[in-house]
Amino acid sequence: MDSLENILPDISPGQTDRGKQDAKVALFGEHTPPSPSVLHVGCVGGQQTDARWMHRRLDELASSLVGIDVHEPGIKRMRDAGWDAEVGDAHSFELDREFDVIAAPNVIEHLHSPGQFLQTAATHLHDEGVVLLSTPRIWSLHHVLTWLKDTEVVVSSDHTMWFDDPTFQRLVDHTPLSVTNKETFRWQRTAASTVDRAYLLVERALSKARVPDKYLDYQHFYCLKL
Repeated sequence: MDSLENILPDISPGQTDRGKQDAKVALFGEHTPPSPSVLHVGCVGGQQTDARWMHRRLDELASSLVGIDVHEPGIKRMRDAGWDAEVGDAHSFELDREFDVIAAPNVIEHLHSPGQFLQTAATHLHDEGVVLLSTPRIWSLHHVLTWLKDTEVVVSSDHTMWFDDPTFQRLVDHTPLSVTNKETFRWQRTAASTVDRAYLLVERALSKARVPDKYLDYQHFYCLKL
């Protein structure tokens, strides 16, 4: 578990830097209707700098924003800083209200029952609302090369599963939701190791050679509706 200082460097509402939005933020924003009510599932973590903290980015888009997370110290700190946030499990939260947008960036791969999460989300969604989520993409070039080197791919020790498009579609087929849009994306990686630095050089060379994004992108984005 990341330290609270790393997860939430500066969480006062209204303190923001609009110049550092990344690909994930852009996609979530693109599929968010004007002035929506938003529920952010997994609101404590997700970004390691204040300027890129996803909850703050969603706040810029929302008319009202509620966050839930199982990380109790993080929720306490958010509430102390003035955010509307509460402890809640993604599988079984009960908020007695519906939302225009339920955002779950890079949450579903941490869950023990992703179908239960989607069922719960559906009960909290307005008729024309959307569920927006992202998750790592197993068949990206980066992950394939990592597997060839190490015979395993570990993005996070907290992850319980991987998704590709057919697997995710089969999961959604067992819920009241439907996939209405799917995309892949990537953001600027941090070269934390020699392998990362080598891959970044390869990625840049392939990008210049106009290799299709489907080979280089390492995140899925899905938009779901009732």
